[in-house]
Amino acid sequence: MGWRMIDVLHYAIRKLATDRLNGGYEALLEADISGWLFHYILTAPDVDANKLHLDARVVGVNGFIDLVSGPVDYDAEKKPAIGPRLAVEMKLFPRVGFTPQQHRVHFEHVINDDLRKLGCIRLPSCSCAQLLVDGKGYLRALYGKANRLDVVTRQRDRVAPHADLFVLHLSGGVWRVVHKPPAQTGRATPRPSGLWRRHTDSLMQRTRSFCSSIAPTAQPCQQGLSHRWPQRAHAHCSDLGKYCGEAPGLRERRIGWNLERQGIRAGRGPGRLKC
Repeated sequence: MGWRMIDVLHYAIRKLATDRLNGGYEALLEADISGWLFHYILTAPDVDANKLHLDARVVGVNGFIDLVSGPVDYDAEKKPAIGPRLAVEMKLFPRVGFTPQQHRVHFEHVINDDLRKLGCIRLPSCSCAQLLVDGKGYLRALYGKANRLDVVTRQRDRVAPHADLFVLHLSGGVWRVVHKPPAQTGRATPRPSGLWRRHTDSLMQRTRSFCSSIAPTAQPCQQGLSHRWPQRAHAHCSDLGKYCGEAPGLRERRIGWNLERQGIRAGRGPGRLKC
């Protein structure tokens, strides 16, 4: 079985670190990184050189992607574009040659543009990745009150949770690779914490009890509720009972929250609905 494209990319990034950067190569521009990455991807097994492109249009993305692998779609809306199997955005924070303001512009470009473009690619067959090359230690400092790398990771999790994040950074005179796998891997969404689950379960049970006690009645005052309830309040509660029986879940939680806000407590004596 051949390599997955994300494994090919990981291999190429490690080769870039060990063979070039740790060998004394000084990357001055982003094109240096993309060029060497292109070269090392070609040396990986089972890579079709005819499908590799730099700074290419991608189907479904408004803009260009730094490095793409995939077949050309000649029927794309505007011009021929790539149907991606691998899409990589890169950003370099070089050791020399850039001012702090230029680094800041590039950093904000990552969180406001690069990751959003990757988030537009939702093909199950496509591997997406953001590569950050930091020779300055820029990502270890603060952006506002948060660590810059943490800011990028949170933005990745929010707008492109299916994308891998790779960081090539200089530490102690040695270039190292950090890989942050996708936040979203196709697994089921994790259940809420125990405290939140116990709270919502209790609230749903109280809501069911309340709705079942008032929904069948034609005279709400007989259930210990205020005789000042208007007729439309009783009809509304009949609907609540129906919803609780048919679709317990988020809607029921919202119903419970609404009842809480309006001063009604199941099993706590008369209540009054504010209409």
